[in-house]
Amino acid sequence: MSDIEANFEEQILIFEEQIQKRVSVYGYEDINVKKLYEQLCRLLNQYSIVSLQDNQLDKCYTLLKKAEIICNQVPEQKVQTYNHLACYFRKVGKTRTALKYLQQALQIELALNQSQNLPNTYLNLCAVLSQLDRHEDAIQHIYLSIIMLQHEILMKTLSILNIKEEVRQFQDLSIKYINQSNEFKSRESISENKLNKKQLQNKVAVLVVAYHNLGVEMEYLSKNLEANKIFQSALLMAEQNLPDSHKMTHTLKKLNEKFNKQASELQQQKNLPKVYITTNNNIRASNGTPRTNSNTTTHRQYSKSLAGKAKTLAVNRSGVQADVNRNRQHSVPHNEFQRQIEDN
Repeated sequence: MSDIEANFEEQILIFEEQIQKRVSVYGYEDINVKKLYEQLCRLLNQYSIVSLQDNQLDKCYTLLKKAEIICNQVPEQKVQTYNHLACYFRKVGKTRTALKYLQQALQIELALNQSQNLPNTYLNLCAVLSQLDRHEDAIQHIYLSIIMLQHEILMKTLSILNIKEEVRQFQDLSIKYINQSNEFKSRESISENKLNKKQLQNKVAVLVVAYHNLGVEMEYLSKNLEANKIFQSALLMAEQNLPDSHKMTHTLKKLNEKFNKQASELQQQKNLPKVYITTNNNIRASNGTPRTNSNTTTHRQYSKSLAGKAKTLAVNRSGVQADVNRNRQHSVPHNEFQRQIEDN
């Protein structure tokens, strides 16, 4: 057991003991009991994702089922738990079960008019629907996720700008009127600014994943030009906002290399010399230079040979494309890269 796992296990035991003691005295309706349940549920969800990414599937499932039971005490944690259960079932190949959990999570969020987790739910729905070959539905969900994430990032950015302006105003005031209350409020604003920046970076990381998924769905719909543009935008966003070691940055670089290679091969194919037979059975190159030969049969055989090569090339390209399609990137759920987002 790693240090991280040991720490999780220790914290879970502490929360369970505290809950048991408090329930025995104050009962389940006590507000502090509910707070402890909420913290425990979040902890179980965090630990489950670490286990999922470490491929410890049995442990992940056990943790999530325990969290699901606790959700009876704290229903507001159902959305996150159902999203993580969907990630688990998608990982083990039970895609339709994953879809059911995500539909329940979406129903809860829409009924409660909550938007905090909606972008993640839509993103996960895209990944599951893509795996079920429902690409038209998947692309609609990823559009919704991107729109909501962009809105949240805009709001966070404006909030940071407002805090910076407040800090500047307090600094100006402190030149004339230095007092403890203003200094405390200025430090509080700076601390809030740092927190907002971290939250903003996490949102951008999720947006990069959403862009990746949109590009993948465009590929499935044979819109390769649009897919390439989207992957380029995602890579630029990742390079500007995420660490170089981030898995998503590496994935997008490989995708851009693949598209550049395909574009180069297509250009080379266009530049191949064209050879055709004139009415007097002379073979001419694309530059118009005649190549005469008295043997018409040889001309025809040469022409057929060229046609055969072109056809073989096309089939080979189709075969390469088919291989790419079979091995192409799948849309990924929100939590696929969540551990790296949190670590950074």
